Formats: sequence, structure tokens, C-alpha cells
Amino acid sequence: MGFNQLIRSIPEQVRFNFLLVVSLSAIAAVAQGFSVGLLLPVLAFMDNETLPQGKVWGMLGSTFDFLRLSVNLPNLLIVTLVVTVLAQLLIYIQGRAAIRLREGYAAQMREATFRSLVEADVTYLPKAGVGESVNVLTMEIYQAASAFHAAIQFTALLTVVAAYVALLVLISWQMSLVGMAMVIVSSLLVQYQIRRARGLGRLLVDLRGRIQQFTMERLEGIRLVKLKAMEEDEQRSFGDLTGDLQHLNTRRDTGRAQIRLIMEPTLFAAGLLVLYLSFEVLGVSLVQLAVFLYVLVRLAPLAMSLNQFTHLISAGVGSLENIHRRISESAEETTVASGTRAFQAPERGIFLLNVSRAYAPNHPVLQHVTFTIPKTGLTAIVGPSGAGKSTLLDLLVRLADPDEGQILVDDVDLKEFDLTSLRRNIGYVSQDVMFFSGPIMANLKYGHQNATEADVQEAARRTNAHQFITALPSGYDTMMGYRGVNLSGGEGQRLALAWALVGNPSILLLDEVTKNQDAESARLIRETIRDIARERPVVVSTHDHALIQMADKVVVLEGGKVVQVGRPKQLGGWEDLHTQFPEFEKGDEYPYVRR
Repeated sequence: MGFNQLIRSIPEQVRFNFLLVVSLSAIAAVAQGFSVGLLLPVLAFMDNETLPQGKVWGMLGSTFDFLRLSVNLPNLLIVTLVVTVLAQLLIYIQGRAAIRLREGYAAQMREATFRSLVEADVTYLPKAGVGESVNVLTMEIYQAASAFHAAIQFTALLTVVAAYVALLVLISWQMSLVGMAMVIVSSLLVQYQIRRARGLGRLLVDLRGRIQQFTMERLEGIRLVKLKAMEEDEQRSFGDLTGDLQHLNTRRDTGRAQIRLIMEPTLFAAGLLVLYLSFEVLGVSLVQLAVFLYVLVRLAPLAMSLNQFTHLISAGVGSLENIHRRISESAEETTVASGTRAFQAPERGIFLLNVSRAYAPNHPVLQHVTFTIPKTGLTAIVGPSGAGKSTLLDLLVRLADPDEGQILVDDVDLKEFDLTSLRRNIGYVSQDVMFFSGPIMANLKYGHQNATEADVQEAARRTNAHQFITALPSGYDTMMGYRGVNLSGGEGQRLALAWALVGNPSILLLDEVTKNQDAESARLIRETIRDIARERPVVVSTHDHALIQMADKVVVLEGGKVVQVGRPKQLGGWEDLHTQFPEFEKGDEYPYVRR
């Protein structure tokens, strides 16, 4: 039914608390059973002013003697009340501890899942689906935590049921056998609903993931939806998905209701059968029968709850399997391992030696790339789209590692450096500028915990961003929308460049930073790059003719291979380059050519 899977999934940090809750459940169950069991001597004393016969009730008399209490009705009632209050207090403590345990379990699972996602290679999330990953972090972990809580409650109820069964056996083992037989029969009758719950749980996991992915994609692509007038079509598609979700949820919860429909009449029939046998066959006293039926009445809803909790556990197993599958898959996709050396700025340069990289078999992105990046100056990586320029930058910051070859900083392999130290010393601005919702100041400090406001403002001045920031109504406290939607493209790129400079990086990597910029924004960005390149190595992937002209070194890629390396004016004329790279715009003097 999945109970064992849930127990095995308990993180080590919460296992002690789980054992504590189970122990509390057992103590509470004993106290609860004892409080109910005391009704028998109370009723017997009311009937003939004596305790029932038997060793257990003899021990009760001995306990009264030890406490120097007289065996009388008031004392019996007071002891029964005290034990009942104590039992309820223990049940409350156990229930509260179970809730805290459930939330701790959910937090641990959520943190472990999030950690696995952020530590996986950058190629994992696009393949796995951001929407489905968000669904795992929210809905699936909630479902798994609910199932885990059901498992805790199942364990607690099981101890209570065991205590009640022991009490029934103490009163009459013959009647207990009849009652237990009926409970077993009723439990067997609901196994179909329990098995079906597991299948429905897996279907719900898949459907919730598809809804999450669909919603994120359509909302992020709302411009495309409107440009193609697809609002009505997307509403119908979303309606189909939510209709399927409604249907599956209804089937799952109907199964839970069916459990009650089957079990309650069966258990009531068990009570009637016990009542008949006690009078006609067993000759049980009225006092014993009254307590027996009272215990049986209290036991019946517990038996139903056990099966309903089993149903909840089975329904949640699919969510648990999905979480573990996602953690396992992301772990398999975590190939970039951290080294141990602190990163140091290059004193001689960065050397790429026979570097190859492929994201799929037989589809190489880079093939045997070899060239040097000087310790200072601007190195431009040029070539047609798909030539491997962005992949090359990813390798330099170790978002991926080469399949073959080495990248050395002076004489140290890039893989030997501690990842945190390496990435904190490399500024990387991609063509897809990313900001989080929050103030501009917080975004510019992201990843630079020790930066001061003065450091941020100095970086903004260097990138010609300070002027437009201070012109905003709240200056550096201005709230930015998700991905910087309230900024122009030029403002976003200048902010991204300022963010990269806040930490005073040893190396700066820029991917198409002037793409889709107006002339003035592109000019300001070029000026900033030229100034920064006097102090450190700057590598820029670009199609920008003017930026290429500024470069100290040009590396031409085609089909993942280096086809030419040199200074701008060493590389020939326009015509041959235009034949190979027609997306380049012709300028007055275009200095690059493929040999």
C-alpha cells in the first residue's frame, strides 16, 4: 500500500521525531484503552459493589491499596476521569507533534528537491520542464506530506485499535473473535478502492505536472498568444485539463466515500451479531456486554479511519515516487563537480586545448577548439548562429565541462578550482538578461554579499547605468518586475553589465550584449567594454561589427571549429566573410574572413 515507501523516505533529520510520535501514540493508546476499560469496574461496582473477577481487576484493587484509596464509586469515577483526561492530553500532544513532523518532513523534502534542481547542470531544467519542477516543489510535496501524515495517523490509530482489541479480548475472547472477523471482512471488501487509489494518484501526478507546465508556458508567452488571437483556443485547452483534474479528483474522493459506505454497515452488522451471540450463546453479563458494545462502537470508526488513511497513503505514493524520480534524475544530470583550489586571476592567460563538447551523441557543438585568451584585452568570438559561441562561454564559467580537452588558467585546469570561488570571480552577462522581482539595489547585490552601496553605484557609473537609475522615482530602491519587464532592453543590458562588475571579477564573459540595442545604448555598452578590457580578460560573443573592430583578438568559429584566429586587420576582406556568414551586415571596412 505504500506505507513502507513512506517510512523509508523519512529524512534522517526527522527520524527521531517520528519515533517520538510513535512512542507517544503507543502511550496514548494504552491510556485511552485503560480509561475505557475502567468503565467495567465502575459499572460492576454500581451493580453489586464489587470489582470484576480476574487478575487484571485484582491488580486494580492492589493499586488502590497502594495509593491508600478506598474502592468505592466516587474514587473509581475520579480515577476514571483522571485517566481519561490524561489520555486526551497525550492524544493532543501526539497530534501536535504529528503536525510538526509532517511540516518538518515537507520542509526537508522541499529543500532536498530544490537543492537537487539548483545543483543539477543548467541543461537539466529545460529538459525536465520548469513547470513540472515547480509542481513537484509545491503540489507533489504537499500530497506526499499529506500521505506521510496519514501514515503517522495510521500508526497512531493502529496502537489505539490494538489497545481496544486487547480490552475486548479481556472482556470476552469469543465475542472478540466474531467482531474481529467482521472487521477483517469489511477491510478486505475495500481493497479494490485502495488499489485503485494508487493508480489514480499516479494519473493525478502526471496531470498536475502538465497543468503547471501549460500554465507557465502560456502566461510567459502571452504576447504570442495574443498576436495569434489564440485566447479562446488556450482557454478551451486549459478547460480540458482542469476538467480532467476535476474528474480524477472526484474519482479519488468518491473511492474514499465508498470505503465508509462499505465498512459502516458491515461493522454495524458485527455489533448486532455480537449482541445476539452474547445473549443466546455465551451468556455474557449485562455489564460486560455494555462495555463490550461501547468499545466496539468506539472501535468501528477507527477501523474505517484505518482504511481511509490507507487510501490516502496509496493516493500519495505517486507523488512520493515523482519526487524521488526528480531528485534521482537531477542527481544523474549533475556532472560539474567542484574542485578545491581557490581561484586566482590569470597571470599569463587562459588556454583552451583541443576542447570538444556535444549535448547529444553525434551532434557535436565544439570540435577540437584550441586558442589562447590573453590576460588582458578584448577577445571576440564570432561566427554564424549555432557555431558554438555561447557553449564556449558556458565552458569558461563551468556551466558545463568539455567532453574532451582542457581549459587552463595559466597552468591550472579549470576543474581544479572551487566552483564558488571560480564563479564569484567571473562576471557573465548572457543575451537573455535575467532579474528577480525586487529593488534594483538588491538585484545588483545578488551574489555579491559583501558589496556596499558605494560598490554598486561605482559599477553602475562605469556602465553608464547610474544616470538612468537615479532618474527613476525611487532611484536604486525602484522595484523591478520579473525579468526586468519595466526596463528597456538597453537599460537591462547596462544593469546586467553593472551587476557583473559589482564583484570586481577577474574575467568578464559577454554573450551578444549589444544585440537588439538602439544605437546609443550599444555605443555606451561598447565604451564600457573597451574600458574594462584594459584591466582584465574580456571575452565577448558577438555579431556586432563595431564591437568586433574594437577587439584585440578575434576567434572565428564555424561548425564548432576554429577556422581562424588573429587581430582584426590580419583577417582579410568583406566578400569572403559575407559568403560564409551572410547574417553579418557590411560596414565600411569589414576585416574578417574565413581561410
